[in-house]
Amino acid sequence: MALSHADVAKLLHQAMQDARAAGLAAAADELEARTSVAFTSSSEFLGEVGLAIQRFLARERGKVPAAVQQQLKDCLAEVRRVWPRLG
Repeated sequence: MALSHADVAKLLHQAMQDARAAGLAAAADELEARTSVAFTSSSEFLGEVGLAIQRFLARERGKVPAAVQQQLKDCLAEVRRVWPRLG
């Protein structure tokens, strides 16, 4: 089932909250900073979200709780519907 732009944003927000609760506040803050600016289109938003999630997961490898990983993977699945070459 495809997620709407708003659903991706909500899921991403929840993942950032959960990451903060797991002690990854600085990394979650950086992810939020990269994804909370204004974008000209939803495809641009999804592309930037995808890149930011990839950076977050790479930097915090081994520290990200399974639930947060799943939330971010769900976001990436939607990103890849628009940007199939991303990741």
